[in-house]
Amino acid sequence: MIGYGKTAQKLHQRIHQQRQSCYRIAAIHEPDRTRLVDSDIERVHNIAQISEAITRLAISEIWIVLPFSELSRWQQLQPLLCQLFVDLRWVPDTDMMSILSHRYRDFLGFPMVDLNRPASRGLRGLGKELFDRGFALCVLILLLPLFAGAIVTGK
Repeated sequence: MIGYGKTAQKLHQRIHQQRQSCYRIAAIHEPDRTRLVDSDIERVHNIAQISEAITRLAISEIWIVLPFSELSRWQQLQPLLCQLFVDLRWVPDTDMMSILSHRYRDFLGFPMVDLNRPASRGLRGLGKELFDRGFALCVLILLLPLFAGAIVTGK
């Protein structure tokens, strides 16, 4: 596992709780040594030691669990990891996944995520406004007998 932030710690906890998953963490590359308390897991402090640890521990998968804020670290690791004959998996930061679930569009060749998109202006906005108000009016008219019955019975 590369990285041991909040998401990686949650993943480690789930693997520990669900032993039937047949996964075990053999080593973690994390420069911050204070977070990891499990003595059975080898710490790989130096990037150069990663390939040696993969061979020695017979590691078949590497899970990259780095938040977007550590993009520079990922860029340092990428040339090394692409040369290794192991499965590479990226576990995105769960806090950032909520952003990725938004719609995105191409903007000048870059993906742009729409976080908030207010109602359109012009004719398109007017059409949406009329539809919303008309739909709300129809629903209120259909529910009017239910409301009237509740008022009459006092409930």
